Amino acid sequence: MLPHSLALIAILAGPTEPVSAPIANIQYDITFNRETAARRRLAVEMRFDVTGKGDVILSLPAWTPGAYEMTWFARWVSDFQATAGDTPLRWDKLDYDTWRIRPAGAKQVKVSFQFQADSLDNAMAWTASDFAFFNGTNVLLYPEGRNLDFGAMVRVNTERDWKVATGMHGSVESGYREKNFHDLVDMPFFVGQFDYDSMSVDGLNVRLATYPADKLAGPTRANFWSQYRRLFAPQAAVFGETPYDSYTTLIVFSDSYGGGSALEHQNSHLGIYTAQGIGQDWIASVTSHEMFHAFNVKRMRPAEMVPYRYDDPQPTPWLWVSEGITDYYADIAMVRGGVIDSAGFLQSVSQNMQNVEQTPPVAL
Repeated sequence: MLPHSLALIAILAGPTEPVSAPIANIQYDITFNRETAARRRLAVEMRFDVTGKGDVILSLPAWTPGAYEMTWFARWVSDFQATAGDTPLRWDKLDYDTWRIRPAGAKQVKVSFQFQADSLDNAMAWTASDFAFFNGTNVLLYPEGRNLDFGAMVRVNTERDWKVATGMHGSVESGYREKNFHDLVDMPFFVGQFDYDSMSVDGLNVRLATYPADKLAGPTRANFWSQYRRLFAPQAAVFGETPYDSYTTLIVFSDSYGGGSALEHQNSHLGIYTAQGIGQDWIASVTSHEMFHAFNVKRMRPAEMVPYRYDDPQPTPWLWVSEGITDYYADIAMVRGGVIDSAGFLQSVSQNMQNVEQTPPVAL
C-alpha cells in the first residue's frame, strides 16, 4: 500500500504515457493492386528491428496536419497482425489507436494490417478500381513515446503498368525515404492509372498528377499548366526563396463531388474538385493558396503546433494568420503572375470579405 502522500502525488500526476521499446531500420510497404482495389483496401506492412527491452508500442496518427479535426484513422484498420518470421506475436490494444506488441526476445518484427480506403476526403485514403490516394497519417505507425526524428523507407507495391506520384524523395524501384516521421506523413501518394507530367520551372522540378486519366487533357491541361507555372516566381519573391526543391500538385476530379477542397503539404498538395470546375480560374486560385501554405503553415506555423503531436488536438487562435494571410498572398501571386488582372484581384478579395462577413461566428 502506498503512503497517503505518495498516493496523492500519483493521482495528481495522472497516468504515465506509454513508451515503446526502441526500434530501428524501419521500413513501410504499401500494396495497392487490382486485387486490393476490388476490396477498396490498402495492404500495409511495417518492418523494424527491436533494439531494446520491453514491449513495442505503436500508434497510428489521429489527425492530419492542415485538416484541423480529430479523425482517428485506426477506425479503418482491420486484420492487424504481428509476427517474428513465421511466429505470431502476442499483442493487445492500449487505446483506440495504440497497439502493444510483445516481441518475446525477437529482434526483427513485422506488423501488417488492412486499411479500408473508401473516403473521398483529402485527409483520408480513397480507391477506385484503377487508382488510390492516401496520406502517411492514414497508414504509417510510429513508436509511442519515442523521438519522431527517425528516418524510414516507404515502398509502394503496385501493378507494372500503374504509376506512382508523390513529393517524397526516391522512386518506385528504389523506394522512397525521408529523414523523420513528420516528413514521412506529410507527402501523400497517388497510385494507379492517372495523367502525370512535369516541367522545370525556375530551376524547380514541378509535377502535375490528375485522376481520372484524360479528364484534364488537351488545351485545358495546357492552360492549367500555363497558370500553374506562373505562380512560383511571385510566391518565391515574397520570401526571397522557396522551401522545397520540387513541387507536386495532385488532383482528383469527381462528378459526384460538390465544389472543391484541397489540403496543403510541405512540397505538394492534394485537391478534390467537381469535374464541372475544369477550365475555371478558381481551381488555379485554390492551387495558389495551397502552394503558399508551403511558406505559411509548413515553413512557419503557430507555436502551439510545434512540434506536431499526432495523438491529441493542438488548438491555436492563429488560424486566421495561417489561412487569411495565405488567401491574400495566393491572390497576389495570381495577379503578379499574370493569371488574373487587377480587376480580378479586387473581385476575388471583395468576394472573400463578403463570405467572411456573412459567415456566422462559431466557437471551435
